Amino acid sequence: MLLLAISLNTQAQECHCDDPNATIIGEPGVTTNLTTAIAQGLLAPMPNATTTPQQVCIRGTLNVNATYTFTSSQINMDADASIVVTGFLVTLKIHKNSIVYGCGEMWQSITASPVIHPPGLPAE
Repeated sequence: MLLLAISLNTQAQECHCDDPNATIIGEPGVTTNLTTAIAQGLLAPMPNATTTPQQVCIRGTLNVNATYTFTSSQINMDADASIVVTGFLVTLKIHKNSIVYGCGEMWQSITASPVIHPPGLPAE
C-alpha cells in the first residue's frame, strides 16, 4: 500500500534556495534519497521530524524511500524540482502549517510511485 497524505499551503514566500546558509537537498538533474539526506544531517530523522520545524530547499528530485513527516516546515522547490514517494507502505506527510513553494520558476511535481500493474499486463 502506498500512501501520500498532503495538505498543501501554497503561498508566495521568500525563496531560500540561494541563501548560502540554507539547507540544500540534492542538485539539479540528480535524484537524492530521503534516507541519504537524513544520514547526511540535511533532514531531521524520524520521529524527531514530526515535531521539528525545518526549512529546506529541494533541488533535483527528492526520492522519499521511507516514511517521513514535515511539520510546520518551509519546503522550497527549486526550478524543475520534484518529490517522488516510492515503495509500499511509504507515507509522506506535509502538514501542520507546512508551506511548499517555488523559487521564481516552476517546480515539477509531488507524485506517488510505483504504478501497480494488473497481472498479465506488461509494465510500461
